[in-house]
Amino acid sequence: MTKNAFVAVVTGGSSGVGRATASYFAASGYDVAIIARGEQGVAETTEELKRYGGRVLASALTSRIRSR
Repeated sequence: MTKNAFVAVVTGGSSGVGRATASYFAASGYDVAIIARGEQGVAETTEELKRYGGRVLASALTSRIRSR
């Protein structure tokens, strides 16, 4: 486990620009937290980011608005 003073928090980190951004920070030595909607994409991105050696915190979230 690394001790790192830098943590990047990336929303939409499971695909596209968010995933590229998370990869950039991980490759630059940051620990990375990703938040996205798709569980499968989050899992795949997590495995990719772990290869850089830093810590990864990942969460798949669903936001729903309920009318009253």
